Amino acid sequence: MKKKFFLLVASVMMMSLVCGCAGRGNEEEHSDVLTFEQAKAEESALVSTDEIIALVKSDTTHKKVVYWFDILCKPCRHHLQHEIAEFYANHDTAEWRIYLVAGLNGLHHSEPDAEGNLVEETPAENIRHFAKEYRKLLPSLGFDMKDVYLHYDPVLESSKDYKEKYPEGDFFSQLANAMFHSDVAFRCEHDGIPRLFVADRTGQLLTDYYILVNKDLDTLDAYYLPNDYYQFDIKDFNHHDTVVGVMMK
Repeated sequence: MKKKFFLLVASVMMMSLVCGCAGRGNEEEHSDVLTFEQAKAEESALVSTDEIIALVKSDTTHKKVVYWFDILCKPCRHHLQHEIAEFYANHDTAEWRIYLVAGLNGLHHSEPDAEGNLVEETPAENIRHFAKEYRKLLPSLGFDMKDVYLHYDPVLESSKDYKEKYPEGDFFSQLANAMFHSDVAFRCEHDGIPRLFVADRTGQLLTDYYILVNKDLDTLDAYYLPNDYYQFDIKDFNHHDTVVGVMMK
């Protein structure tokens, strides 16, 4: 069956759209970047990029939804609280498998010192802190932590390393091409989050969405039109307008 790929962007709105959250690769250079092994020593449940790819590829039983997010991204939190949570609560587990990939890259937490000055925690402390925060937030929204994959990739902590490995700024393009397959060459147009992939049981990529924010309405509800035209419905992607679909090469 011929696969259909959609570029679902309302051209009239394109000039007013900006990405929801930053792209991959931390712009600041740090000399204390943790290796994956060091990070995993702080949080034993961590999974690597390669492990995520292998996990999704090995699932030939279910239709797959892979939602990539982080806890400090406002659009991510809003989608998790609403559409993703609703779909998760009602999906047929025999048909669908949802992979919630919770990012631990680029997250920084500060605590006040004795004089009240904010001091940023160490990379190891950041890993522990945000892993704990995910374990509080996600179950409170109805998600089972067995479907959550805490992800860390040291390459994403360094702009220099990122540009060396992904010179075209295409982390998600390479990820999707490694994780899924397609009868049409494609690339992800943007390299930021929130990112949502949908694939069939064989790993055929059905569509990829990157949520864009209306800059003029930059609030928590900026990603939604004030009517029923825009619905984040995983089974009916034609309802999307402020999202970018798979881009043809």
